[in-house]
Amino acid sequence: IFATLLLFTGSFNQVQSQNALSDIDQIEAFWAASKSEPDFAKICSTAERVNSAIEKLIQSDKLKTAADFRRAGVCVQIMQTDDLEPVCRKYQLLLTAVSLQDKEAEKNIPPAWDLLIAATGRNTRIDQERHGDSVPAAPACIRKIYEAAAKGELKPKEDGQDNAEVARLVEDDQKARKMNWNNMSAADLMAIDEADRKRFKRMKEIIAANELSSAVDFANAALVCQHGHKFDDYALAHELSTCALLLGDRHASWLCGASYDRMLLSASYPQRFCTQYSGRPTRLRAYVTTGINDTMRSAVVHKTLQQALERIKEFDAK
Repeated sequence: IFATLLLFTGSFNQVQSQNALSDIDQIEAFWAASKSEPDFAKICSTAERVNSAIEKLIQSDKLKTAADFRRAGVCVQIMQTDDLEPVCRKYQLLLTAVSLQDKEAEKNIPPAWDLLIAATGRNTRIDQERHGDSVPAAPACIRKIYEAAAKGELKPKEDGQDNAEVARLVEDDQKARKMNWNNMSAADLMAIDEADRKRFKRMKEIIAANELSSAVDFANAALVCQHGHKFDDYALAHELSTCALLLGDRHASWLCGASYDRMLLSASYPQRFCTQYSGRPTRLRAYVTTGINDTMRSAVVHKTLQQALERIKEFDAK
């Protein structure tokens, strides 16, 4: 009897080991084998298990390559479109893969972005057909790049000429931010805010007129637009910086992470890449560590959480 019990226990442990989703290969195989399941309750249970396994891979830092992040992002299951956490997890994994130059991941960014926007209770930005032409969507120049990326037809322009007016706007924008903010009066701050609004208004006109062509144009436009004041401004900045990234500007990934954080914070969600600060003494604004780790932060914004926290000393020393 004891020998039989040992044999049974060994078989049980083997089954448990076989069912354990401890790497991306096992997760992909498990989900592929479950797709034909007709029972919706079982599909939901399977999806929860897949998402839980992917979160464990993130927290244990087992995803290392661009392909790892892309495969994990594709595997994340969205059972409720208003459930922000898995949507953020999917998007952050795919954005990491794109930042690490995974071309296949580019195809998944547009639908994942629309899922994320929908999860915040807003209309999709890229797939305009879901809501009709009367609903405001992302500007045409942005949709064109996202749609080409989704089809795997995106070809970065190497001979495009940068927009001179866009360059001047971003130069003025950055010049205003090189001043010592601690010595500014209320009137000075109001003047800067008014100048920001004027630059932002003009930049939106340029974007609407489809006058952005190069990766530099999109990155510059994003830099100005991220100094907006509401969710839609930051969403626009994120789309612009993602276009720059898709067009081959690897440096634009930091702007992708920063605009993403600003967008989430503006809607009272915590940030993920930990780029946003406030107050005096300085503090890192609300953040969560689920669905993201330092490998992902390093790939996108080039800083770990600890490095982000250490920046507080730099700010307070000024």
